[in-house]
Formats: sequence, structure tokens, C-alpha cells
Amino acid sequence: MKKMINYHTHTYRCGHAVGNEYEMIEAALHEGYQEIGMSCHIALPHYRSHLLHSLSSIRSIQGLKSCIGAFLRNGPKMRMPYDEKEDYLDALNNCQKHFHYIKIYKGFEAEYFEDYLDYYQNLLSSGEVDYLILGHHFHKHSIHDCYYGRKNLTKKDLLNYVEELEKAMDTGLFTYI
Repeated sequence: MKKMINYHTHTYRCGHAVGNEYEMIEAALHEGYQEIGMSCHIALPHYRSHLLHSLSSIRSIQGLKSCIGAFLRNGPKMRMPYDEKEDYLDALNNCQKHFHYIKIYKGFEAEYFEDYLDYYQNLLSSGEVDYLILGHHFHKHSIHDCYYGRKNLTKKDLLNYVEELEKAMDTGLFTYI
């Protein structure tokens, strides 16, 4: 019998999923999973200063509007707000104690942002999380105009993406891409 696993699971905290940690794990159990990794988009400290560094990479009015909105919210719509990080990890610790029929891993999905590599390392070294997924959606500081998932990337954007993936893999911080 094939072992059922999923290490890429988000909750409502990311802004683009529904359900909390408990509900996601219950659903995984219902579907027959033996292992689940919870991996909301990483909550980043000092996010407003990160946004200020991104100003030079904004290419459009829409990008500027997105940056301003993220600055006012202290985070983009697709990432867990930093003030929810502890609640998320506490909820996962409680789920690990409650659910005995499924192995639960605590993780985050993160971009390769050089400014946050020490933070990522500390999350792993301290045991706060078991793993990080490299979900590299954006270039450097930018969350606004350089989205790597869009169609028709420029050759420069594609080369930046590949270079950043290589650097990310060289850190040894990420379990998979």
C-alpha cells in the first residue's frame, strides 16, 4: 500500500487557503494520510523595512499600490502576518499532542530572501520548525512587480530566478523546492 504524505499544506493564515491547522489535519486523516507537513507562507519579522528596500525594484503603479497596501497591513495578502507566527506554532504543537495516528511536521514555505537567511536558520536550529520549503515567488525584496509565476518572464527575470534558486539550494536551509 502506498504511503500517503503531504508536506505542502496551508491554512487560512496565508490568506489564500481555508481552514485552520486542526481542520487541515482532520481532513488529511479522513483522506488516509500518514504524514502531513504544515507549511504556511513564512511570517517575516521587520517586514516594513523589507518593503522599504523593495521600493527601488517597483516597476509599475500597480506594484507601488501593492507595496503601500502591504506596508499598511505589515505584510502581503499571501503571507502569514508575523504576529500570528506563535499562534500557528502553538496550534501545531497542540495538534502533535492531540493526533496520534498521523505524523505532523511544522514548517514554512519561504522565498530566498538573503536578508532573512539568519532568521530561517534560527527557526530550524531552535527546533521551532522541522523544515522549510523553497517557494521562491519573488525577486529579492520585491513582492510587487517581479512575480516569477507570471507568464512571459523576461530573459533577465528568468536568469535571476535560476541564480536565486541556485543560491538558495547552496544554503542547505530548504528541504525541497
